[in-house]
Amino acid sequence: MLYARVEITDLNNITRVVGSENRGFELRLHDGSASTFRLIVNDPTGSYREAYGIGSIVNVFCDSTNPPQQHVYQGQVEDVSVRFEGGRRLLVIDAVEYAYTVILNRYVVETYQDKSIDYILRDLFAKYAPEVDTRNVQPPEMSGGSLVFNYVTLKECLDQLAELAHCHYLFSPDLELYFYPKGSRRSGFTLTSDNILQPIEVRESIRDVRNVVYVIGGYELRVDQSQTTIGGYVTLNEYHYATRFTPTHDNLRMLTLYLEKQGEPDENISGQIVEDSDGAPKGRRIDYFTITSRDVGKEGSAGWVSVPLQADVEPGKPYWITLSKSGTQTDTYRWYHDASNQGIHAYSSNGEEWIVVDSSWAPAFKQFCGVPVLAQAVNENSIKKYGRREMVYVNTSIIDRSTVKALALNLLAASAEKRVSVESLVVRGLYRLPQVGESVRVMLPEIGVDKEFKIKSVVVEFGAGVPSLEDLKLELEDLA
Repeated sequence: MLYARVEITDLNNITRVVGSENRGFELRLHDGSASTFRLIVNDPTGSYREAYGIGSIVNVFCDSTNPPQQHVYQGQVEDVSVRFEGGRRLLVIDAVEYAYTVILNRYVVETYQDKSIDYILRDLFAKYAPEVDTRNVQPPEMSGGSLVFNYVTLKECLDQLAELAHCHYLFSPDLELYFYPKGSRRSGFTLTSDNILQPIEVRESIRDVRNVVYVIGGYELRVDQSQTTIGGYVTLNEYHYATRFTPTHDNLRMLTLYLEKQGEPDENISGQIVEDSDGAPKGRRIDYFTITSRDVGKEGSAGWVSVPLQADVEPGKPYWITLSKSGTQTDTYRWYHDASNQGIHAYSSNGEEWIVVDSSWAPAFKQFCGVPVLAQAVNENSIKKYGRREMVYVNTSIIDRSTVKALALNLLAASAEKRVSVESLVVRGLYRLPQVGESVRVMLPEIGVDKEFKIKSVVVEFGAGVPSLEDLKLELEDLA
């Protein structure tokens, strides 16, 4: 027997335990998507509409003790409706897993080069969702290569990294992120005909078999033009500064600048890519960017700052990189340059009238073009058995060939053979609520099944009164 306790904390930070007003609730736990909760309560006077209102936080506890202690779900109330049924006024509360309200509503703009996947994950959550604990991120075997996330949700980033690393992820109710190799989390449960309620249906299918996989990535970044010698710096508190480059490819995908803070500037740096006009940075703007204080290393920690771009350029035509004036004399930014007299730079007090200095030092920069990347993976044995079955996967965040190839091989390994699934399995006698993403062993010699499956979803329905149940529904799929 499993027992449940539901606590709801309203917008005034008052927590209530759902009691006799309960008319039943349903908890649906999903792997890879938001878990949901629905509660129906008697509300004859309307008093619960505010107490259990939109924005409230729902916490569910469930295990075999009464009262239960195991925290299994945290969600935020997103919908509330009033229902009249059998002469009763009922309140219907729908909540969505809180971790997913976070990752679906945070947008990412980041570029990574030659960073490990666990580093990328920790960096993304530190910047965009610091309330999430990433201590349980397991380092996968492969690196993340070069990746660009351009205005995509944090969930899209997480999905792409999991697919790339051949990993799964889940969130605990306490906002802990678990990122782990597929098949490595085991529930300890063995399901047999003794605790599986009939009917039992095990399905084999080749509907999703794919034995030829094409992966189309974004653009592999290659340095087109650069000046990387360091011999001094200028500060951005007094003038706007610019440097000139002439691309040899027709696209501009990224820029890196060698920068450092001086003091603690609060202002951002505004940058532009503009066409050359009469030898000065006064032509048409073709792209722009912003560099924030957090992007730049502190004083004494100068380094390359990456800026993603999406601009079409004309090979052989000169362009300028401009950085705005920013900060004060004590709190500003430093743009490093070489110590030669072979370069060119420009400066301006207002960003409109520029003074161009020939035969001078040149600011440090790297200008990257993009070359399309793609990869193919083929399983000939699968083709012989099932015929040629192709798929095309597009992930423009990946910008290097080795990573695209690794992803193609991962996708092929997961889809080249038939799949076995068990849908709508009703079980009883479990001492705790299973977690999605865990593996469970199913032993059914009656139909020739003895293998490990991944738990894809868990559905529990508690009735009115004291929340307790014996049976719950599972959906299982292959571990691949």
